[in-house]
Amino acid sequence: MATLDIDGAQRYLLVSEICDRLGVDENHTVLDVGGGTGRLVQYLKSDLVFTVDPYGDGENHIRASMEDLPIPESSYDVVIQIDSLEHVPEEIRERAL
Repeated sequence: MATLDIDGAQRYLLVSEICDRLGVDENHTVLDVGGGTGRLVQYLKSDLVFTVDPYGDGENHIRASMEDLPIPESSYDVVIQIDSLEHVPEEIRERAL
């Protein structure tokens, strides 16, 4: 099992707290863009969390890059992007947003 450093855990806990304050619950669909292995999933109350990343796999994983998402607008209630934009080349970052 992979480990998570304290900084990463703190960021995920902060995102979880923000989602709680916004009323995100198990019925909301959440898209974690650039979510890697999907670690954020364990910190959220939603049962409908999907991860987009060019690497990884799994039941709720969409293998794609964030600048070319194969997802229609308004498909998810919440979209999260944490610690991933810096991995996108500067000349295409605007598309990734």
